[in-house]
Amino acid sequence: MKASVNWISSFLSSSIPVDEMTELLTRIGHEVDEVIPVGKIPSGVILGKVLKAEKHPDADRLSVCLVEIGNGPDKASQIICGAPNVAEGQLVAVALPGTTLPIQDREGKPLTIGKAKIRGIESNGMICAEDELGLGEDHSGIMVLNEQANTTQIGKSLSEVLDLQPDTILDIGLTPNRPDAASHIGLARDLAAATDVEFQHPIPVDNKSEFSISESLIEEGSTPSTPSKETSPQITILDRKGCPRYTGVVISGVTTTESPDWIKKRLESLGLRPVNNVVDITNWVLHETGQPLHAFDLDTFTSGTVTVQSFDKKVSFSTLDHSKREYAPGTLFICDGDKPVALAGIMGGEESEVSSRTKNVFLESAYFDPSNIRKTSKQSGLQTDASYRYERGIDPEASLSVAIYAAKMIQEVAGGEIHPVIQDVKTDAFPVRKQVTFRVSRAETILGVSLNADHVKKIFSKLDIQVKHDSSNQESWTFEIPAFRPDISREIDLIEEIGRIIDYNSLPVPQVQRAFVPSPLPEWETFKDRVRTIVSSTRYREIVTNSLLSAKAVHIFGLEDEIVHTLNPVSQDAVSLRSSLMGGFSQVVRFNINRESDSLRCFEIGQVYAKTHDQGDWVSGIRERTHLLMGIAGVKATETWREKQTQYEFFDLKEDLFAFFESLGVRSELESTLDMTDDLGQDALVFKLGDDIVGRMVAFETEILKKVDVDLPLFVAEIDLSLLFTYLQKNSGHRKLFEEPSKFPSFSYDAAFIVQKDLQVEELSKTIKQTAGDSLKELFVFDLYEGESIGKDKKSVAFRMTFLDRNKTLSSTEVEPVVQKIVKILDSKFSAKLRS
Repeated sequence: MKASVNWISSFLSSSIPVDEMTELLTRIGHEVDEVIPVGKIPSGVILGKVLKAEKHPDADRLSVCLVEIGNGPDKASQIICGAPNVAEGQLVAVALPGTTLPIQDREGKPLTIGKAKIRGIESNGMICAEDELGLGEDHSGIMVLNEQANTTQIGKSLSEVLDLQPDTILDIGLTPNRPDAASHIGLARDLAAATDVEFQHPIPVDNKSEFSISESLIEEGSTPSTPSKETSPQITILDRKGCPRYTGVVISGVTTTESPDWIKKRLESLGLRPVNNVVDITNWVLHETGQPLHAFDLDTFTSGTVTVQSFDKKVSFSTLDHSKREYAPGTLFICDGDKPVALAGIMGGEESEVSSRTKNVFLESAYFDPSNIRKTSKQSGLQTDASYRYERGIDPEASLSVAIYAAKMIQEVAGGEIHPVIQDVKTDAFPVRKQVTFRVSRAETILGVSLNADHVKKIFSKLDIQVKHDSSNQESWTFEIPAFRPDISREIDLIEEIGRIIDYNSLPVPQVQRAFVPSPLPEWETFKDRVRTIVSSTRYREIVTNSLLSAKAVHIFGLEDEIVHTLNPVSQDAVSLRSSLMGGFSQVVRFNINRESDSLRCFEIGQVYAKTHDQGDWVSGIRERTHLLMGIAGVKATETWREKQTQYEFFDLKEDLFAFFESLGVRSELESTLDMTDDLGQDALVFKLGDDIVGRMVAFETEILKKVDVDLPLFVAEIDLSLLFTYLQKNSGHRKLFEEPSKFPSFSYDAAFIVQKDLQVEELSKTIKQTAGDSLKELFVFDLYEGESIGKDKKSVAFRMTFLDRNKTLSSTEVEPVVQKIVKILDSKFSAKLRS
């Protein structure tokens, strides 16, 4: 937000130097990002008159100008000018040689004007554009001042000619929780609290006394009362929560013209474009008080009723920026009867715009629900000075007094008559002031400093936080929080106010350090840390991706009836909650591949969401789970003199995944089956623990790779950690975390079986384990062969079986009967023939 130092100072009993004000504002929480001097023109810039302007003989875009600079036409100065609009007879701004302008040269230093030869012709000065003098941003041509000056002023300082008032503009980075500081009076109030100067509010407390205020309260089920005949138009609020207060003032007989210079210059210093005297006053008051206003051309209203309402259907509406947009159901509008004339809290409509033809004005001053305005602003892509303040929460109690203040200013600059009856309509959703108890002893404990009770009260008083009740022993006070401070709701907030005003930098460093013993981490957090350690130890890098995905991405990896869509999307790339971590991983892969990273091993632990008919985990109807994703893509080994380059394969990920389950102690209890129905790829495995599916692994098919714009094979596994954690908790009693090594050697036996080509090896492994019993300690496939010698529809699977007896050394005569039993069972169940 931009703020004028002169404007802020006008509300203080004494001025504060710019450097001190800048430091103070930053110290009390309003960080000043930039300090911009305005209206201060170097003394060497004077008013001149172009007597002659001819084309440069050696440059088409340059003009050779003869400029009178105050010594009479006979002693004119020759200046080369590159502006396309320079012409004879113009009164212009001339920077004389030796003048330093507030712009930079090619070396980044302040530009000093000197005598020079340009294409062989001498130039003695510079005819300036607006931006070259720091008076604006226009660089399309030189400043032409025929309307602002006259020939008697030629040679005089331009500052004197234009009657400029030097000022300093502060660009302040406001925090979202301080809507009151989005105004000059809010900044002045805070500065007064942090100094000895007094704050002077521009609006008199009793400015309502000369008017008849027609007040009404709209509650649920009630019908607004009809105001007196003197009041026009009638105000009706149909959306009570969306608009808790609406004030309307009628000003008749105004003359809409250009604003006086003192208004235009102040608005222009903040980067605002003056429109006309009525509209400019609404902008003036907004930046002064923080209360947005809107002026309607009352003669465009036909119904006699101003209605604040939302519609249950989409509405097309043209705003002041001459853009017609379609607004979602529930958008709040100001209506002439049932016809929208303004987008509430954001922008007015072009049909009711105040123009030079306007004679009668209806002035709106309202309080709108912040969340409603924020939602509409995001959906429509419109953010204005009004919405910036409304969506943060303005002062709901200021609507009436500010409306009268603005109406009087309009009357001052545009004439007219303020209607004596002013309507002020409230609803039962109008905010109530909060009361908060404050203890000096608690503040001293938190801040680590002794506090003077009277000084504390003085600080709160200057912040307009008044004591509502004192305790009998003066150890605690109950303060009534002003409506313009929605950020204060607890005692700690009041303590923070004391800390920032007395300056956190002045708080003493504690001489004694307190030791805090952290609480032990919950089992769930310990489990996630263990998972993170296991996976990262296998050379996987952790990634963190957004829980919100675009509509396209979320539908690739989720079913429509499970996807949770947001009602108020932040952007088109973040509209729906993810039901899988795969979408984020594919984006990471694309991002890295586009930057020539050819090998990726990533994992993520994150939340996924899906609709459910059950109660839900945290929100009704929404299931939330924590998942682990492990994904690989690209080059497994780069080419060297010893080996060729190899790419990652499906089984590389499977090996890592089984190692993960092994580390958690559930590998032996895990069942894996091929899933031929997976939408993401033909190569897909489903993992089960008992009757529950704990995860899946998939190689993306070509069509999916095209959708995610990746031209490398992607292999991804996604594990439901919430389910895995629950399983481990239930079955932790019988699981051995450590087993002492056996004193006796193991006995290995190799056997190859010829089976049908489409038979899953997992089925063979499962049967071997069940048949061998506890003596079989390890089983793995060490060879797979397919060839015509064993049949086209056959394959040979070779197993290495490792047997162990902890009480003795096994011999071949003891192991062979078990192996024969395995051979017989596999033959009868799968027609598996022993090959060797």
